[in-house]
Amino acid sequence: MSFLTGNEEFVRCKKLTEPVYQTPRSVQEALDIASAHKEGIFEIEKNSEKGDKPRKFDRVYEFTDVNYVDQDEKKQNTVCLLWCKFLNSMTVDFKITIVSEPRNAAAYEANFLQDTENSKYPKLAEYNNRLIREGLKRSRENIRKRYFLTVTCVRKSFEEAENWFHILEATVFPIFDAIGSKLVPLDAVERFRSIRSFFYTDDVWKYSWDEMEHTRRDWKNDLVPASIHNKKSYLEFPEEYMRILYASYLPSSLNEEKAIHELTDFPFYTCVTFDNACIPRRILKQKLTNSNTNNDMQISQELEANARNGNLTGIPSFLKRKKKKEIEAYLEQIEKNDENGFYVGILLMVRANSREELKANTEEVRIRCAGLGIQLTTYYDQQLQALNTLLPIGARRVKQMRPLLTTSYVAFQPFYAWDLIQPGGKYYGINKKSGNPIIGDRTSLKNGNGVIFGHSGSGKSMLLKLTEIGQTLICSDDDIFVIDPQNEMQGITKQFGGNFYDLFASEFCLNPLEIPEKLFKTGNEKERQLFVSEQMEFMEAFFYSIMIGLIPNSFHKSLIYRCVDQVYKDAFSKRHPVSPVLSDLAECLKQQPEPETRDLYGALEAHISHGYRTLSGQSTITEDSRLKVYGMKNVPEPMLETIMITVMHILSQRINYNVKLQRATHVIVDEAQYICKHESSCNELNKAYLTYRKFGGICTICLQNVSAAMANDTILEIVSNSDFKVFLDQGGDDRNQLSKILAMSDQEFHALADPEPGQCLIVWGDKILQCDSKISRDNPLYQFYTTNFHEAAKENRNVFYEFQESEESGYTEEEDDSFVETIGREEAPEEIQAYPEISCEEEKLIQCVDEAQKCGEELHAYEAALLCGTEVTAAERLLDGLCTRGILTKENGSYRRAV
Repeated sequence: MSFLTGNEEFVRCKKLTEPVYQTPRSVQEALDIASAHKEGIFEIEKNSEKGDKPRKFDRVYEFTDVNYVDQDEKKQNTVCLLWCKFLNSMTVDFKITIVSEPRNAAAYEANFLQDTENSKYPKLAEYNNRLIREGLKRSRENIRKRYFLTVTCVRKSFEEAENWFHILEATVFPIFDAIGSKLVPLDAVERFRSIRSFFYTDDVWKYSWDEMEHTRRDWKNDLVPASIHNKKSYLEFPEEYMRILYASYLPSSLNEEKAIHELTDFPFYTCVTFDNACIPRRILKQKLTNSNTNNDMQISQELEANARNGNLTGIPSFLKRKKKKEIEAYLEQIEKNDENGFYVGILLMVRANSREELKANTEEVRIRCAGLGIQLTTYYDQQLQALNTLLPIGARRVKQMRPLLTTSYVAFQPFYAWDLIQPGGKYYGINKKSGNPIIGDRTSLKNGNGVIFGHSGSGKSMLLKLTEIGQTLICSDDDIFVIDPQNEMQGITKQFGGNFYDLFASEFCLNPLEIPEKLFKTGNEKERQLFVSEQMEFMEAFFYSIMIGLIPNSFHKSLIYRCVDQVYKDAFSKRHPVSPVLSDLAECLKQQPEPETRDLYGALEAHISHGYRTLSGQSTITEDSRLKVYGMKNVPEPMLETIMITVMHILSQRINYNVKLQRATHVIVDEAQYICKHESSCNELNKAYLTYRKFGGICTICLQNVSAAMANDTILEIVSNSDFKVFLDQGGDDRNQLSKILAMSDQEFHALADPEPGQCLIVWGDKILQCDSKISRDNPLYQFYTTNFHEAAKENRNVFYEFQESEESGYTEEEDDSFVETIGREEAPEEIQAYPEISCEEEKLIQCVDEAQKCGEELHAYEAALLCGTEVTAAERLLDGLCTRGILTKENGSYRRAV
């Protein structure tokens, strides 16, 4: 666009700002800021003595990155169009500044690490900290990117400028919201911090605005270094060196996906500023029209000259034809798209600790830019002026700029990849696009409930235990309730000092009619009535789940409500009240005259007199642990639905109790596909998702595949109501089904099929992150959490019951009082003790079979030999002998306990 030069009115658009001091006498006067206001609006030029001079004011906004690089073309086009809309809305000078600034790695780590000394789980906290440190080492922990928008306006007073910025925000904020970015205005102290970071490596600003006003402290004293030596090609500060360059040549085309990312993705301190001077559309069109007219005149003169010289071809020269075509294309582009024109100055700053390092860093930047087709030139003898132009302030002291139209300028759109970093949140892994850690607090979401999808071996259980159980225990005082259909959590529950309840063990009891202890202690009649009414609704669902083959009607409902009300009246009327049990309710039913009573009593009888006695007595659940796991593997199929709704109801009561303690409750349902086989238990789970959140509950369910979820409307509703979702190894039909309910780019779609354990997509609200959540096998947590039976067999350890540390660490369980005693080898079962002729080797083999059976795995002679450290042939001979004696059975080469 060389034809957009030379016009005085045109060039006036990139006018320089007036320096605050023509000849600075101190370091403080070298900074082009005349005055600052608490709200964050700075005056860049001095006022006149009368106080009514039109002068430049500026304001700085910080904005966030968004997912761009891994989006499909349609979404990228949407972002580019919105960025064009933003550019076209700017009729004043503005800057886009992207700073890759160093940060204190130790302080950064401290935001995410746990205090091991004061933790109730010191070893768990230590190993979790090791996991986070390993992740941070894979990320760019020493560099962080910040994005600033600096806008200037010319006004006579601060009040006029403030009103103008408010009007601008009403236009610009919605555009950034539509892009997915958040634009936040910075106050004066925040701006001071951002400017100070250009000169100091620390992140310390000691004073508030009120303190500075009270002490009349000059803020510039803490903003700039003690000295600045303005050399020919660099600036020298105490122990720091800085060089500022500009883009003297740009290629005809750039990849907008990576242009800015490549310019700012360095392992040392860099800053890129796009200094923009808006060219009014009227002036732009007039200049193009004049250029086109002049070019037409030159073409006519050239044709006349050719005719006089006998050249009658009537074709102008190629260059003039090309210029005419370009000008007409630009005019059409401006008319069609209502585009703006800009003078754009691209400045790039490099910082180092020595001259040699500065030279090396500068060379690395030049090579990177050369690969993009961008030529960089040093600002010789203008480094201090270039610094004022580069900083996120409204000053412009150099003007090596080139004209661009809006659509051309989009090549420098600043967005690349969104990061989720919330101190105090859970560590999920590394963002595969930005390289930064993914640390999120689910309570910050509108709906913090979550769903984790993953086939066996995808890393689903590992991620669940690392984040929702382990990190919840060490990072909070929240309670955790787990529904475990496969009894996989038994080992880690004991390790964490929690309570594991096998819901069909002979010693376990769960009372559906239990009265919370607080209702015994309080005499509040209103609370008791509310409790009884809730129990009526629950017992109605309870009876309907056990009335197999019967159709409930209104008479049944009336009887249930009447008898439930009566047993609670009797309980509360006693001098020393105790909770009623199902046998009390059965006795009350016996006394009712209606014939429908037989239906209810008959359904209840199995739970009080016969085999299903889990619900027959007072609850054996204790309140001495934050972690409670309900194992449902041994629950008979006819009882599963009833047990499930009872457990969910008791959880509801505990959540209500925790609300008064201002304590959150985490409810986890592992392998939820087993629970959701029954309509009523699936509906109860959905009800929990809808209601628990209102009372501080955070629900997480785990499912194996998306296809099964899509086939169940209730599960689909649960997924839709969850703002947190994780997808691991969802290839094939699962991936195709997921695309129907989740808008994904092609890259995200293909990432779903990554078979490597721990590779996943995380959906956080309306954002999608590609995450690497794998854990090093050297970390003790890997052995502790893994559920890979065959891997454990090769290492001769119990997959669910041993927490072993590597030999080099020297750590043993006994050294840590926060972990309960490891469940090593359990006492031999009664069946084994009944056979005195059983040898120690056979006893080991029987226990291996038991452990494999609990894990739902098959045990062959090969794995048994590895676990027991014996030969395969010897193990097979001993196992076959145990089968002969009726202790084990053998089917298709695998061994199981005989029933």
